[in-house]
Amino acid sequence: IGFAAQFCIMPLAAVVAARLWRLDGALAAGVCLVGCCPGGVASNLVALIARADVPLSISMTTCSTIAACALTPVLAACCAGASA
Repeated sequence: IGFAAQFCIMPLAAVVAARLWRLDGALAAGVCLVGCCPGGVASNLVALIARADVPLSISMTTCSTIAACALTPVLAACCAGASA
């Protein structure tokens, strides 16, 4: 679920936000890029503080970071084209 949310819901939300706020090209591209980049580094600390499953959090962060090497450029190009 987390992997799908990171690479499906977040980019879609970025496109919707860029269109909702009627951002111009550069700002819309920036919002789309941020929506396509994984941001799970802090989740490991939050998992530790919450006494949650830290190894699972680290595994998910590792998987999303590795996948981001290939998916971020593709998603950013798709999202930036969609928000234009």
